[in-house]
Order: sequence, then structure tokens, then C-alpha cells
Amino acid sequence: MLDDVTPTAGLRSSRRSLLRASIGAAVLGVGALPLLEACAPAAPAAPSPSTPGQPTSTTHGPLLTFMPFAQPGLKPDYHVDDTRYDDGYDNYPQQRFKAVADAPGSGGTLNVLITNYIQPPTPYEQNPTWHFINKQLNADMRMNIVASPDYQADLPGFAKASYDAQQVIMPLGVEDPTRGYNSPTAFGKGVVADVRVNDGLVDIILGRRPFSDYDSLVSDWRTEAGDQIRTEYLQVMAGH
Repeated sequence: MLDDVTPTAGLRSSRRSLLRASIGAAVLGVGALPLLEACAPAAPAAPSPSTPGQPTSTTHGPLLTFMPFAQPGLKPDYHVDDTRYDDGYDNYPQQRFKAVADAPGSGGTLNVLITNYIQPPTPYEQNPTWHFINKQLNADMRMNIVASPDYQADLPGFAKASYDAQQVIMPLGVEDPTRGYNSPTAFGKGVVADVRVNDGLVDIILGRRPFSDYDSLVSDWRTEAGDQIRTEYLQVMAGH
């Protein structure tokens, strides 16, 4: 029972196991806590920050090169020295940014197929915002807006492809022994601890941090909340 809820129990495996589990979690869309231990050489250190407005060096193969946004005289109200977060503004900037000098369109028609997950917009004929956007684009943009269930149903082989994907993903899952039990810490400071460790794992996978940082990520998580969460779960499980 103790091993079932020990954060790092039974997880000493290879780098391949770590990446496989991480990819599985990403496909499922769940922010699973990365409680995996692996042995591998340290990844190259992340490149040093570049000068604002200049592209950073490309060291991650097919990954896009990050170019920070910078405009003289435009000062954000909220800023952190972390490229994962955009600047924040309390009010819409009075100094407007113009990305291109001329309208990108050539006066033709642009047909767009888009999936809709919320209430559909006002039709084009009664939508002044849509007309304004078309004027700025110098194009007659017409959107074919399809409700999400209809969009997926119309995709050839969608149901079978979704089923086949689940058959591959499900065997990678691990049953959660804490299901049905409550830990106050898990839904309190544990939420913040989870975000920090998951952000750190993403940084390692993308090469922004060395692989050697993994052990400290897990250790920090356990100190901040993990060990207390484990204790609470063991106590409540012992009473059932």
C-alpha cells in the first residue's frame, strides 16, 4: 500500500520511458504529475537570453525560433523575464502596433473552414466587425463555421482513428490508487506545486533546462506538497 502512493516508487526506468509517458499524457490532455525517475546524460544547457527584438539562436532542430516582441515606447504593466509568458497591460495601448505597412490581401475572396465550439457569431450580413476586418485585410473573407460534433462526424474515418488511438494510449495508463479519496493539500498548495513541476518537465523536454534538473524538480515538489499529500492519502485509505 505504501509503495502504491509513493511519488517515485517503481519508476526507475529509462529516458525512453519518461518520454513515452510524457507524450501519452500530452495526447490525453491531462496534466499528470511527472513522477518518473530516469537515468540519462544531462542535456545541453539552454541558450542565453537574446537581446529584445532579436531572434534567439536555433538549437532545437525543427522547433520554431522565438523572437520576443519589442516596440520602442510601449511599456507593459506586467512583465517577467520568462519567454513563456506574454507581457500584460491594464489598458489597451494608445500607441498602436502596425505589423505590416500594407493590407495583406489583394482584393480576392478567402474561404475559411473553421470548427465552432461556442455560440456561432452574428452572420456576415449583419456583422459590422466582420466587415471591418475584411476592409483591413483587403479581402472578402468568408468563414464556413461548422459545429464541432458535425465537423468531426464529417471527417472520413474519424471514429475509427479515434478508437485506434485510444487502444494505443490506454495501455500506457496507470490506475490511480487515490481515486475516490480526498487530500486537502492536493487541492490547496498541491495545485501550485503541480504547476511548477509540470512546467519544469516541459522545459526539460524542450531542452530549455538540463535533464539533471529532474531530480531537484521532484524533490522540490515533495517538499512543497507531495509528502504531505502522500501522508493524507495513506491516513484516509487506512480508515477504509
